[in-house]
Amino acid sequence: LITGVNSLVLQATNGEVSMEYRLKVDTTDTDTILINARKFTDIVSRLSGDITFDDGVIKAGKSKLKIDLKRDEGYQFINTIEADTITLNIKELQTGIKNRLFACDTMAQNVLSGVYLNKDEIVTCNGNILALYSLSEQLPFDTVILGNKLCQEILKCFNDEVVQVSMTNNKVMLKSDKITLVGSLLQGSYPNYKAIMPHPEYHATINKSLVINAIELLKLIDEKSCTFTFNEDKLIINVGDSNTEVDVKYSGIDMSITFNSNYMINCLKNIDSEVVEFGFINNKSAVTLSTDKELTLLMPIVR
Repeated sequence: LITGVNSLVLQATNGEVSMEYRLKVDTTDTDTILINARKFTDIVSRLSGDITFDDGVIKAGKSKLKIDLKRDEGYQFINTIEADTITLNIKELQTGIKNRLFACDTMAQNVLSGVYLNKDEIVTCNGNILALYSLSEQLPFDTVILGNKLCQEILKCFNDEVVQVSMTNNKVMLKSDKITLVGSLLQGSYPNYKAIMPHPEYHATINKSLVINAIELLKLIDEKSCTFTFNEDKLIINVGDSNTEVDVKYSGIDMSITFNSNYMINCLKNIDSEVVEFGFINNKSAVTLSTDKELTLLMPIVR
């Protein structure tokens, strides 16, 4: 915590992402103190009304709590970036990241753990699912790979506002009127996902919620997998000897494809539209789930 005349600056870092938040407070003191961040936020979140803080003593209402603190020991919590600044409306970037973040491979120690951005698309991949989001306006920078934790903070910190972005080879800084966020960029080459894009021969238009409800019902029988059988204007979802039927718009050949049930539900739940186009070539190649903004590739289970 850094206090100045009528201001309070909170800084924190976990080594990968650093953050600074500025707000106006009633104070004339100038000081810098170190506090355990989790303990401090847990305490403040449970208090209501006006809060006073004086030399480690927090008071609010009838509560008075004393916490340990240290004086500034010269530790650098946030290193800002001195580089050219570009202006970015954060809303569409947040929407794309939110809908595609589920497909990151959070267990990976490489670029697949992050979110890939080029001028036109937001992309994530975990080996079984490839998820893309098409941007309506080009991003004003070349390809970068944002770390997963940084993306989560981008979603939480900014609220439909104009953000100033600065970037070096290995770091990016996003700054609004109150918040400064600095995070590491992942280094390495992202897979050439365009080379594996299928060109579906058959298309079915499905209602997302109806299909999710059907799979979740059958998951009570078996959680592992489900088989989609497309007939004319009909989708039959099977798990063993159990099945349920969903009306769809389809006029291609009869086709049965088996999927991991959890993967399919995750893909569908992270699509904004209720109406989704389901595309496929055969029962062994990747299927596409697409809307005007989103495209998800899911690998079937090949028996």
